[in-house]
Amino acid sequence: MKLDLQYQEETFQAEIDRVGSGSVPEFRIRLQGPGEFSRTLTARLLGRTASGWLLELDGRIQEISSWRRGGEILVSWLGRTVPVQAQDPRDRLRRGGSAGGRSGDSTLRAKMPGKVIQILRGPGDRVEAGEGLVVIEAMKMQNQIAAPGAGTIQACHVRKDTSVTTGDLLFELELDDPN
Repeated sequence: MKLDLQYQEETFQAEIDRVGSGSVPEFRIRLQGPGEFSRTLTARLLGRTASGWLLELDGRIQEISSWRRGGEILVSWLGRTVPVQAQDPRDRLRRGGSAGGRSGDSTLRAKMPGKVIQILRGPGDRVEAGEGLVVIEAMKMQNQIAAPGAGTIQACHVRKDTSVTTGDLLFELELDDPN
């Protein structure tokens, strides 16, 4: 999985790959940032805590939690809470490289297989760019899938407690004209 991360007006590219086949999920995280910044981490998902996840990052056990507040994601780690924006770079390309949404019809598809845990919005609901629509559990992690732009939900094609595979249609939206 690839993500563009925005933190304190700096952009980082993250590439996350599952490695190994053991009973504890293990991931390799490659970060590229401004200037010469480059770092590779190994993360093992040890389990859930009351407020987040217990991870082993490069051999050190740490608790990380995250939640949404409005259109931003807050991440709490090592005693600090910071706002972070995360975007799949393919979404930016689908919008022609623009930062905002595009007008017209849009479909939202599953990016990986998983199980629908919660439906957050439904047909007829007005949504803003980045607003959560559905939560899908994949590889023991809950992922909130967000609206690609501001608009109105036309159709929801999934139900709670059902499985989805990569490419399955989740939602159809009518996006606003960004101008």
